[in-house]
Amino acid sequence: MLYPNEFEAAGESKAKNSYYEIRAKNEEEGEILLYGDIGESWFSEGTGAKQFVEDLKALGKIKNLSVRINSAGGSVFDGMAIFNAIDRHTARKTVYIDGLAASAASVIAMAGQSIIMAENGIMMIHDPFGATMGNANDMRKMAESLDKVKVAMILSYKRKTPLLEEEIAKLMSEETWMTAKEALEKGFVTEIGKPAEINAKFDLSHYNNVPKNVRNLLGHASSAPSDGPEADIIKKAKDALLKEQEDLLNQIDITIMDYEEKQKNGGSKWTE
Repeated sequence: MLYPNEFEAAGESKAKNSYYEIRAKNEEEGEILLYGDIGESWFSEGTGAKQFVEDLKALGKIKNLSVRINSAGGSVFDGMAIFNAIDRHTARKTVYIDGLAASAASVIAMAGQSIIMAENGIMMIHDPFGATMGNANDMRKMAESLDKVKVAMILSYKRKTPLLEEEIAKLMSEETWMTAKEALEKGFVTEIGKPAEINAKFDLSHYNNVPKNVRNLLGHASSAPSDGPEADIIKKAKDALLKEQEDLLNQIDITIMDYEEKQKNGGSKWTE
């Protein structure tokens, strides 16, 4: 926890977490660094943001808040909670995209009155995804939650961009990667800043349409290749898995239809 009135000798107080750092530079200025995956895990349900909210409150009534982002995304639920926490803060908020603002990180960026993107920065928006375990009702609840989150994400983007909600939804469904120039043209940022030195590498294997230049610049070894022999092997494996799932669903459909037909004909037992 950080206490803005108890500054360290260097003139700062800090609250550090695995994916963020919050620090009070002085009594009027604070800074947030979001350099890493958002949340406790990619599939956490918002609990990882609780400490962030507490640490942000501990900054007190500062006048200016800088948010610096270089993140490939993470938990969409944590991302939305962090966006709301920053958005509610009374300080003047300036967001700096120092490299990558993808997925949940792009939503958090929308909390700034000013959004300044490095000339060589990248922004990506896409449909939210999640994981759950349970029965069909649990799966439906997750799907409904993701639909609601997408609406909330669209509304967050809509606060900045003049694009129609339908246009934003389409960009999200297509997993759209934008340069600083493209993000400015579409209204997702307010200004292009100086080029940043980008040294961080990210696991981009969660995403389907990563441009080759982005993967080469920002992806590390665990990121799945987008082309070449290895990419062909991965694609064939995915296609085979999807085909296997489709065949299984077809078999289930046939079994259900067979059962229903036997019931219509007065069958009391389900026999093979």
